[in-house]
Amino acid sequence: MKRSFFLQIAREHSIPFLETSAKSNINVEKAFMDLAQAILNKVQYLREIAKKSKRVVVVKFECARIRLMQLPNFEGKDASY
Repeated sequence: MKRSFFLQIAREHSIPFLETSAKSNINVEKAFMDLAQAILNKVQYLREIAKKSKRVVVVKFECARIRLMQLPNFEGKDASY
């Protein structure tokens, strides 16, 4: 599948897009750090809203299911994960 397909999905859902490769260790740490920072920013934002509105805001994180799609590589063989 082309990169443009995934970029389009990311744009449609207003989510960041970052190509990674665990096999080649490309952008793996950056992806984790970016996600962790986004979570911390959201928590801080919610705390600020709570202070301004003088309401209690409960932030609950639940385990998210992540569905991995196995995509064929460009040689026509299944990619291994």
